Amino acid sequence: MTQDSLFVSTRKGLMIYERKGGNWTLANIAHRGEPVSMTLPSKDGKTVFAALNLGHFCVKLHRSDDGCKTWTELQAP
Repeated sequence: MTQDSLFVSTRKGLMIYERKGGNWTLANIAHRGEPVSMTLPSKDGKTVFAALNLGHFCVKLHRSDDGCKTWTELQAP
């Protein structure tokens, strides 16, 4: 992910927009249908963290190391 990436956390998933030629376009939708409460890219932009508020199952933290194509759930401490 680059500085030209925008993460929009919603109750219906994570929308990832990228700026190309001055215009923002939808590049990917992650966690479709799941409430994503917060998204945080790392300083180097290689890793993205997303918190999913799954109600009865509490908040789960997920990590992507490949540009938000695949996600891994992180274990709770």
